[in-house]
Amino acid sequence: AKTMLLAKEIDDSKFSIDDEYMRTRFAKLIANTADSNTNSLITPYYSNVLANLSSDAAKLFEDMSTRVYTIISIYSLKSSSGGDSSINNTVVETSYGVIINTDLLNQLQALGLIAIDKNWHLKDTTDASNNIYGHIQSTMKCYGIDPDSPNVSVDFGSAWLTDFGRSFYRATHD
Repeated sequence: AKTMLLAKEIDDSKFSIDDEYMRTRFAKLIANTADSNTNSLITPYYSNVLANLSSDAAKLFEDMSTRVYTIISIYSLKSSSGGDSSINNTVVETSYGVIINTDLLNQLQALGLIAIDKNWHLKDTTDASNNIYGHIQSTMKCYGIDPDSPNVSVDFGSAWLTDFGRSFYRATHD
């Protein structure tokens, strides 16, 4: 019953043949699609999503499957010289000290794998959460960002797997 879906997955996997990590993800998806005990929720969209994931985004997704990420987004709109800053949309995942380019998070969100909630502007708060902001000020300075600049915006929020993301994870990892 899933013969056509298996053929699609095999065809989609050819673009990832040189990437061992992505090959393994496709192998898991194909195996789970062929297994009548695990294939009831697997649709062609699973293969589309996997084919459109970069290897880095897929690895971040796997890491995110084990925890909710606490994210701090740092947007440096302009450098002190007035030109565009080279550091835009950097995300610092503070709980684990991971620095991620937001393009990866945006890719995962656009494919429906994760949800992102930016709750409030960290820089504007007056409660204990400012301790988090204090910890990342030195990191910002290392990247050439003046944390006190009016051109810098800092948001705080979280990112987690959606229901589809959890189902997709099981189909491509279990």
